[in-house]
Amino acid sequence: DVSRFLKDAVGYTTWDGKSKLLQRTLPLPHPLREGYWCDQYDLSDFGAYESRSDFGISSTRYHVVPVQDWCVYTLEFVRPKWYVLTDKELAATSTDKEQGRYTWVSEMPRPRERIVSGYGFEYQKADGSWQVVNEERQFVPDYQIDIVVTWVQVPIGAVPYSNILECMNKVNAKPIRFVTGGVEWPVGHLLFKGYAQPLEQYTGADDDLYYDISYKFTVQPGGWNTYPARTTTGGIEYRPVRVRRGPDSPYSPTDPNIPPYLSTDFQKLFQAPG
Repeated sequence: DVSRFLKDAVGYTTWDGKSKLLQRTLPLPHPLREGYWCDQYDLSDFGAYESRSDFGISSTRYHVVPVQDWCVYTLEFVRPKWYVLTDKELAATSTDKEQGRYTWVSEMPRPRERIVSGYGFEYQKADGSWQVVNEERQFVPDYQIDIVVTWVQVPIGAVPYSNILECMNKVNAKPIRFVTGGVEWPVGHLLFKGYAQPLEQYTGADDDLYYDISYKFTVQPGGWNTYPARTTTGGIEYRPVRVRRGPDSPYSPTDPNIPPYLSTDFQKLFQAPG
């Protein structure tokens, strides 16, 4: 009875081995405060009825104790960083994707000077004329945004390892939204860089084994397969870029355009490997 109660109190996640979505059993909601869910428990007291005269023995690997008649647990309720939705509630949303629940996002913008190759500078000679500085690199004001998406309470058998490897150092082939109501990132703007934190196995409050998977993405204005060309007014225009073709490259002028970064569907990062 105790085991079943505690598992239902803190909630748990399972995977049927074939579905792309996980099966979530939600934790116990706070009876008085909306948005709070049971996160941890602590054994506060236990005992036996005074009328008991014959105690059974519960033997574990570490000790032998008399079987108790009752236990009192203290439950801790928290407001999670993520949406808590049942399988049915998730199916009713417009996204109906696993990252619509049990995921949370953190972002860190990073302004920078983006170095680009080219004859971008000139110097003034003694006669007053200007001379191009050969082989000098130029820069344009730019920025990137590092995004960490943490997918919480993933059963250890449901980690999509092959999909993670496939997505490494690629950009998103389709628009994607990481959390319900969040930004939908356009095609080619996200570069997947793998894990943001080591993948560490842990035992949940329900005594099952899980991972919290933190994915790292970097956003670049204009996308990763563009070149920030300066306009005549000093602005920046993002133009498509490709692998160089011609006599001094392995690609002929008739070959298809090959971008610097290949693309794939990042949705598979949030799908069980079934």
